[in-house]
Amino acid sequence: MTRLTPKPAARFLRSLHICRRHNVAYVNNAKVACSSIKLALQRAQTGDPTYQPPLGVHDWKSSPLITARDLTQENWADALKGCFVFSFVRSPWARLRSAYLNKIVTGQKQGGFRTQLGFDADTLPSFEAFVYALGCQDPAGMNAHWRPQWINISHDVIHFDFVGRLEEVQEDWAHVAARTRLDPALPRAGKRTGGHPDALPFDAAMADVVHRIYAEDFARFDYPLTPS
Repeated sequence: MTRLTPKPAARFLRSLHICRRHNVAYVNNAKVACSSIKLALQRAQTGDPTYQPPLGVHDWKSSPLITARDLTQENWADALKGCFVFSFVRSPWARLRSAYLNKIVTGQKQGGFRTQLGFDADTLPSFEAFVYALGCQDPAGMNAHWRPQWINISHDVIHFDFVGRLEEVQEDWAHVAARTRLDPALPRAGKRTGGHPDALPFDAAMADVVHRIYAEDFARFDYPLTPS
């Protein structure tokens, strides 16, 4: 399998969210229910089931959790000791469709997501053009919303107690909750992806690009190589 350079230290540390009250550590994976999971952990840490983060669930600087604000290259491993460490992954096919609809079609951040891929901020690229643009990027340097998941969660660096799948999120979250005394009801947070993902097909050439970029994700997390 292809080996890529792990994330830089700052990016790596920003993926960690530790709820000390339950000794559980979540490694963030963009476009895989990360808003809901962070909110669940923030509510668990505060002990308030109605807690709403004032600056947004992704603002790690104000989060009640242990985050990059508190972590360094020297202490992150010690911070994980005694923790139940988990993350969630998703089919690369579905995740790409979701990223395109949510970050490219909607033109978020004044089109900033589009310009990262070489498109004009006010120009909507086709799904095919989006996939081909990804094929021209270094996977390790991609935006987290379409960066390979094994890099996002530092799968070659961290020992995980559990890696759940979004496709079985209710059952897998129940497993996490049972192991950590978290609330088994995962709150709904974040924005729903607009549009119709099934209307975004992958032809053979696009599938080849996806196979190349996400080879490690398919292999490590056992997702089918055929678009679904």
